[in-house]
Amino acid sequence: MSQSPKLRLVQKVFSLLRKKYDAPEKREPLPVLETVIMAILADGTTTEKAEAIFKRLKQNYFDWNEVRVSAGVELQDQLSELPDAENRAARLKGALKFIFETTYGFDLETLTKVPMKEVAKRFEKMPHVSDYLVNRVIRDGLGGTAMPLDASAARVLRRVGLIDDKNPPAVLSASLARHIPRARNAEFCHVLSEFAEEYCTEVEPRCKPCSLLDLCPHGRKRVAELQAAAAAAAAKRTATKAKKQRSKAR
Repeated sequence: MSQSPKLRLVQKVFSLLRKKYDAPEKREPLPVLETVIMAILADGTTTEKAEAIFKRLKQNYFDWNEVRVSAGVELQDQLSELPDAENRAARLKGALKFIFETTYGFDLETLTKVPMKEVAKRFEKMPHVSDYLVNRVIRDGLGGTAMPLDASAARVLRRVGLIDDKNPPAVLSASLARHIPRARNAEFCHVLSEFAEEYCTEVEPRCKPCSLLDLCPHGRKRVAELQAAAAAAAAKRTATKAKKQRSKAR
């Protein structure tokens, strides 16, 4: 993405959402392994919800190996407040299994000495790995430059027209990592996540009161469709009422 209308749109989206949501609290960096786990828990939900589940897992299990060998149904129950808990539990177990079998343990701190491109290659074989997970590990676990766009962020950016067939999430992510200052990187992801949770949901998004409506083709189309449907329903009710009145007049 060059200095273009797309970049200006990014800046407008970020500016509007920063007015609506507070910046995230500063948090102590997690070990690399726990950054992987947080990435799996946080994908498609808010940091607050993911952190609550993360704390629950640490309280209810002796260590991450116990999570790895736990029953899938049991782990799914632990993640029940998160979207798609069944699939998320399978992803978490798969990641822990992969790490254990490839490192003979759960210490990933050696990755801090590995070039970032090599880190991405090492994660390629992990079950259900995503660009979001790799980018979050690079940014939060290894201190590198990356823009982790999770499912929620990608949904918002797709609806406002920043993600499309010519500009897929991976391309936009790399471009945003270059254009958004590192000090604002986590805030950008945070406000997108909060906004997606409150307004830009997967099903039945709240488009009419949305602060991004003027920038969002998807939202304007949806509002127009809802208004047309409401007008058609009102006209049908009026016609039905008039028909009943004529029948009574006879």
